[in-house]
Amino acid sequence: MRRGYQFARFGRANSRPGRRGKEPRSGVFPRSLLGRDRRVLTKVNDPVHGLTSPVSPSSGRRLFGIEGLRAIAAMGVLIAHCSDFLAGPAVTATVGYPLKLMSSGLTLFFVLSGFLLYRPFVVSLANRRSLPGLRRFLENRALRIFPAYWVVLLVCGLVLGVVNTRALDIGEEFASSTGYLTDGRLFITNLLLLQNYYPEGVKTGLGVSWSLGVEVAFYVVMPVACIYLVKLIGSRMSVAFAPVVLFLIVGTSSLVFLEHVLNSAGSEAEQMYLLWGQSWTAVLARSFVVWCSLFAFGMIAAVLFVAQSEGKIPKTLAGLQLTVLLLPVSLLIAAGLFRTAYRDLGLALFFGCLIVYAATPSANGSAVLASRMLELPPIRYLGELSYSIYLWHVPVIILGLKLRWLVPSSDSLSDYLKGFVIVVIVVVSLSSLTYHLVEKPALRLKRASVSKSGS
Repeated sequence: MRRGYQFARFGRANSRPGRRGKEPRSGVFPRSLLGRDRRVLTKVNDPVHGLTSPVSPSSGRRLFGIEGLRAIAAMGVLIAHCSDFLAGPAVTATVGYPLKLMSSGLTLFFVLSGFLLYRPFVVSLANRRSLPGLRRFLENRALRIFPAYWVVLLVCGLVLGVVNTRALDIGEEFASSTGYLTDGRLFITNLLLLQNYYPEGVKTGLGVSWSLGVEVAFYVVMPVACIYLVKLIGSRMSVAFAPVVLFLIVGTSSLVFLEHVLNSAGSEAEQMYLLWGQSWTAVLARSFVVWCSLFAFGMIAAVLFVAQSEGKIPKTLAGLQLTVLLLPVSLLIAAGLFRTAYRDLGLALFFGCLIVYAATPSANGSAVLASRMLELPPIRYLGELSYSIYLWHVPVIILGLKLRWLVPSSDSLSDYLKGFVIVVIVVVSLSSLTYHLVEKPALRLKRASVSKSGS
């Protein structure tokens, strides 16, 4: 097994720009935090969790291309997991490289989260203003992530019986551990996204929920680190680099240590057990300390984006010129690391540059061509559904295999493609219902709680 692919496999807010000094009627951050460059604000949106989306276009304007990038990330993860469950060796040999590339969707999600959620903090530091309030930030993040997650977990864990019910033993397949989530301890820890903090809970619940635990850890650690550093050093732009450096050092060091442990394992089955089984190594592999370096690249993108919009970069390098220079360089670095254990670091660097490029307007204030493609209505709608797509797709695949309307590990490309189309249709349909019936009401509740608190 190539270690780079192995690492990638386990890798597997809203206000309109307005006048200064006035608080928005809804959302997390003051309008004054959105910066001075009105061209940049033609598509601005409050920071949103990388896996979720704004409630409606009328609630605020988006950064160029962000919804489209979410759609790419969500569909990439879906394609990768379809290949895991449905593609046999012959199919993998035929389209293996594109499928392998699609497994990087989660990396893009983490980079998006780092960019979107760190950007308002950088704007505050650049303008020497107070940081966004921690309590409101955490409350709104909870309302973003938990309602839809709880609904999908309850339906899949108590009604359909298509969740992981225990951590794996050596040599065991994931499908053999699926069923109903009836264990009280596992049920509570999964509800709170704490299941990956002890060996018996690793990879239980929804197939992708371990990554939500990593997201929640980022929600807590990032703002607390910013607040502490501002108190220690003071509020200025240079402080914005401190959490980035911290996350890069911690994440890269943890990854190197984890890779050393994996290299000491004997068989491939033992390696998979160390990554996904009932071991403390698996707890480390599912933890924020291993993945925080990916968020750091999104945070670097936020610093670069704000520096451009706030005039902190010389005019000769501002705007699209800098990102056009960085994109090919980052792509070469990502290609060089692609077949190593550190492929996600290279891809995160490229994704960070891509986000800045897509979000930065052209000289006349309009979106660049790539962003206009990402803003096409079908792609943007998939971006709005991206969080629900992320939650639903693995349970749908497991259910399809149990009901035998999907063929497992098929060597027939036509069978694989038919199964993929079925999964996409069912997942998008369920995601549309979840988005309109759960995510939208949750965001309305967020607005109501903000107005009632008067903050």
